[in-house]
Amino acid sequence: YQRRVHGDSSRVFTLLTGVSHRFPEILPSELKAAAQRSYVFNLVCSLATNKVRLKVRSLIDRVIRTRFPAMNVYEHYATSWSGNYDNKSGYLSPTEFKVVLLDSVFTLMPSGHNPECYRLFESLEAGSIPVVAMEGTETHCVQPFMHFRDSPMIFLNTWDQLPDLLQNYSNDPTWFHTRASQVSEWYRSFKDRFYSTTLRLLLSRSG
Repeated sequence: YQRRVHGDSSRVFTLLTGVSHRFPEILPSELKAAAQRSYVFNLVCSLATNKVRLKVRSLIDRVIRTRFPAMNVYEHYATSWSGNYDNKSGYLSPTEFKVVLLDSVFTLMPSGHNPECYRLFESLEAGSIPVVAMEGTETHCVQPFMHFRDSPMIFLNTWDQLPDLLQNYSNDPTWFHTRASQVSEWYRSFKDRFYSTTLRLLLSRSG
């Protein structure tokens, strides 16, 4: 992410992380249409990295499960943070997480150590619509998600808007299924643009 000290520097080029090197490759044949996915959303995270994640978990327990009792969702929480991303640390394995992403219409992304993380790119690779809120991102970046503002991702101001988003989905799931296709198309174009820009900058400075 862009640190504040570099926030206004035109000489800084942000090199995005992409997926974790542990995350398995997703083949085109593995992708499902949004209408065929089992989970409306998933939330898979450590609860120790940002208090906003505790808020989202509480919102699911108190509001969403009451308001949408038939809605199929996937939750998995680790109580402490670990960079190992394995079952011994309380995490899903990368392969297990991949399966969940491929079967979810939405992936909730409450901020952790950073607003932008591997999960963002992994959900995009899997065709699962990332849902982000600016709540909880204030201390990390000057312009979080600056490269994604023109995307069809779902941006909320606060996580309190999540129930209304899910109500809109319940009212018209087809609209969001189309949105998922738009997200995948945008991401393919985004990668092409970003890689070509990175290559051009590297070549322009190599001589």
